[in-house]
Amino acid sequence: MTTSQDTQQSIQTPSPVPFSPSETPKQKRGILFEVIFVVAFLAVLFAILNYSNILPHSKLFPNQLGFLPHRQYKQQKQYSGVKTTPTITPIPSVPEYAKADTESLVGDIMADDIIPSNLIFAKHDVKNPYNYSFYGTGWSGKNGETFIPTIEYNEQEIVIDRQIIIHVPRIIDKLNASSSSDIIKEYFKIAPINEFACISLPIENFTSIFCESFWEESRGIKKGIYVKSPVRNLNETQIFYCEHYPGTPAYSWKSCASEFSQTGVTP
Repeated sequence: MTTSQDTQQSIQTPSPVPFSPSETPKQKRGILFEVIFVVAFLAVLFAILNYSNILPHSKLFPNQLGFLPHRQYKQQKQYSGVKTTPTITPIPSVPEYAKADTESLVGDIMADDIIPSNLIFAKHDVKNPYNYSFYGTGWSGKNGETFIPTIEYNEQEIVIDRQIIIHVPRIIDKLNASSSSDIIKEYFKIAPINEFACISLPIENFTSIFCESFWEESRGIKKGIYVKSPVRNLNETQIFYCEHYPGTPAYSWKSCASEFSQTGVTP
């Protein structure tokens, strides 16, 4: 009886499922891989932050982490307590011969009552293919005019061109040869040898009138004065005086204006 009951009990009692020892290394390898990945990521992030000096551990702990690669640290300027004067690039001075020539141009050509008591001289930055130099002066008139006398020199410091530009802040109504002759008397003491000739210049949505007197003197110097109004569709009139000397690129011109250099302005 005992044997039979024991046998029946052993059959009815479920046996425990045996643990598979083959799954343990796989789980361990997965956990180990995750740990290594996290550690490697943190190490790379640490190195990047240190190299970029965002978190400069090498600087904060030079004895322990000073060997790690990093960018050069910016040196902070130390205040010395001594005030320094800022460096100023000097403007090239105007040669004495250019000052004298400019004074002569202004005094010989322009009306005395518009010449200021003191002229301020300057070198004009004008790009040109001949490496010429431009010196002159400039000032504002009592009625808002702008006067810009300029002298052009070659590399041997010889005068090759003299000119005066005047910007008048108004439009001359019915500009013609007669009114051009009248207006230049307000600004110049010289009188043109030839009569003024005028031509219409259609420019975009307006028409400009261009009147000029151009002549050659006995010494071979060519001179001219033109009046142009309006200019650039603005409330402005431009007056221009020029001199062209023999042997210079502009001596063959028949006008002070480049657009009429080959033809000139004829009545």
